[in-house]
Amino acid sequence: MSAPSANPDSFLTRLRKGIVWRRLRFKHWLTGRARRLPPEWVFRLRWPVRRPWQRASLRLLSFGGGIGDELMCLPVFREIKRRNPRCRLTFVTRHPDLFEKLDCLDEIVPFSTMEESSRGAVVLAYGPPVPPPRALITHIAECVGLEMESSPPTLPRVEPSAALRAQVDALPRPRVIVQPRASRWTPVKQWPIANWETLIERLSADYTVIEVGAEPLAAARDFGPRFHSFAGKTSMEDFLWLVGQGDVFVGPSSGGMHVAAGHGLPSVITFGGYEHPDGYRYPKTTGFYRAVECAPCWRTDECPYGLKCMWQITPDEVFAAVRSALAG
Repeated sequence: MSAPSANPDSFLTRLRKGIVWRRLRFKHWLTGRARRLPPEWVFRLRWPVRRPWQRASLRLLSFGGGIGDELMCLPVFREIKRRNPRCRLTFVTRHPDLFEKLDCLDEIVPFSTMEESSRGAVVLAYGPPVPPPRALITHIAECVGLEMESSPPTLPRVEPSAALRAQVDALPRPRVIVQPRASRWTPVKQWPIANWETLIERLSADYTVIEVGAEPLAAARDFGPRFHSFAGKTSMEDFLWLVGQGDVFVGPSSGGMHVAAGHGLPSVITFGGYEHPDGYRYPKTTGFYRAVECAPCWRTDECPYGLKCMWQITPDEVFAAVRSALAG
């Protein structure tokens, strides 16, 4: 006879789960308090002898699941290698084909699950608390004991498919890259579709407009011959290359924003009330932030106030910012 399976509702099982939950909650609370202190104080208490970046090897994992979260880690990787060239850096990533081209990383490990991938790894995160009291990249650097200023990522070298290169090379300049949709993880970053449609109509009258992202804004909508949508049709490598072929980028605080910053592209970003632009401090960025009473909210669910902050950003002012960026 086989041994009876453990009762998931037994007293010992519930006690064990309760202890793990309370330990995680305490760690979360303690980390949130520490984040508000000057980092040098925390470093001396947490790593009195040697900080993580000084080790002979490091396994690193980005807590966030988006491409933007992983791209924000790149300045930290390069700073570790600059200070400690002999450190063997292993990065656990959701985009192994993309990051294996980086010369500052020694090994790439594909992400599986958070529990499995975080084993033995230093997790690079910018919270808690929310909102973070300092720029996001500085918080990520603090996870390995580094004090750094915010800086754009140095992107991996990518080559587009031949067909994509031929299509884009035939498009006249100036080119405006638009990424209307952010990740579904953060629906509160969505500038209203009606505003996007109005903006694209106006931009398409004067410029070549190239749509990028995981899915199109309105697949059935005809914005005229100057509008070209590649949304949902490109690989991650093609996406990185395509953003760099524009003269200005327009979108939410999402993956495209980090890629545009890496290319040195002027950007117009609709932050709304989700987060403050000071979280990035990228150069050449015009950020539209609305300090409504609930901002910055950092919500990952639907907005209970009908995206009031986003509706306050008008197509007219975004259009004017794009024209100004192109003129500059």
